[in-house]
Amino acid sequence: MCGIVGVVGQIIAAHERAFKTLLILDALRGLDSTGIAAIGRHVDPRVVKQVGNPYDLMEMGVFNKVMNQFNRALIGHNRFGTQGLVTKKNAHPFEFDKVIGVHNGTLENKWELVNGNNFAVDSEALYSGINNDGIEKTITRARGAWSLVWWDKEEETMNFLRNKERPMWMAYAKKDHAMFFASESWMIEIATSRNEVDIHDPFPTTVNQLYKIPVNEKGEMADFELVEVKGAPEILKYQGGHQGNHPFVQAQQKSGRTSGDSSSKNDRVVPITAAKHNPLNYYIGSKKVCLEGLSGGVDKYGGKYIVCHDDKVPEANVRLYINKKDKPQSFINKKIVADIGKFHWDGTSGYFKVEYSSVKFQTEEESPDYADKQGNMLTKSQWQEKYPYCCWCSSALNPDDNFRFPYQGGSDVLCNVCADDSEVEKYLIG
Repeated sequence: MCGIVGVVGQIIAAHERAFKTLLILDALRGLDSTGIAAIGRHVDPRVVKQVGNPYDLMEMGVFNKVMNQFNRALIGHNRFGTQGLVTKKNAHPFEFDKVIGVHNGTLENKWELVNGNNFAVDSEALYSGINNDGIEKTITRARGAWSLVWWDKEEETMNFLRNKERPMWMAYAKKDHAMFFASESWMIEIATSRNEVDIHDPFPTTVNQLYKIPVNEKGEMADFELVEVKGAPEILKYQGGHQGNHPFVQAQQKSGRTSGDSSSKNDRVVPITAAKHNPLNYYIGSKKVCLEGLSGGVDKYGGKYIVCHDDKVPEANVRLYINKKDKPQSFINKKIVADIGKFHWDGTSGYFKVEYSSVKFQTEEESPDYADKQGNMLTKSQWQEKYPYCCWCSSALNPDDNFRFPYQGGSDVLCNVCADDSEVEKYLIG
């Protein structure tokens, strides 16, 4: 669960204070990361984000700098990480050439989006698609949960879209030309009341309706335009009858495999996509499959897993559930060999479960090609063991990417994102 808050229009000081209050209240929906997008009236949009709670973000000089400029829109996001590590890079908002956006929800099929596997976070993959192909073409490929808010740089519009799985509320100021929005209506009521901004009653946005609001450089809002935009059709479900009569089970019986409990149970939900002629039936029980760990996830029961990709069966949704003692970053971007176990249906989506006991990492002969801070040459695995995380944002380090040793801070290392951040440079590199 994540949260979205913001304000758009002719923003004044009281609105800015209400926005900060909203961002603090919204931390109830996620404490992993906090970020904002500031859409200025006469300057380019700015994104400021950081691992941690809103107070951590508000202490940054760059946050106060963008808040002190004249803005026509402020978009805030509080992240509860599900896919991808908790790092500054994976925090929202995500900015591309044409759009800056935030996402509350989780996609079930990131890999089905165009270039989806190039991103650790489903939200970033989604906005990459919106940037390149537009919202309608991108969202028709998506399945899962979403409430989306983004700024279109070319059209100069604020955009809101959600499906039935996630909320979004709006409220217009009574006297001022501004509109507040948040994932929960009470947040708007408290934040505005506390900062003496009178508003009309909050109202929920309509499911599958794109709200497009033109906002000019003065912060003047035109009436919003409504366009129906729906996601990919839900996977059909087979309900009722003896599970053993379902074509998925029949196919497994013919192949000598079973998919789990075959006891009689009325209204058992089973994915029709696993029907008799689906080649994925024969994926169950596969041995020594080469997989790549893409991103971390958390199911509705709190179980942690790694989303895996198989080049030979890219359409398969594969999960590797890990133990509490395991670190997700130990599996992400790593090649593993493992056996495929049973097919599971969790009520909303289906996935193939990796047999944890069968997991082995692929190893290659390594040479000492990577220098540490003292100039000693190490192998890649030795280097990553010595410098596992960025000392500023805690993201996992890869010596093949750009990085930087700060002049201060002992043996710490900065990732390429933080090394280029002037705010970080002020504290660690000077």
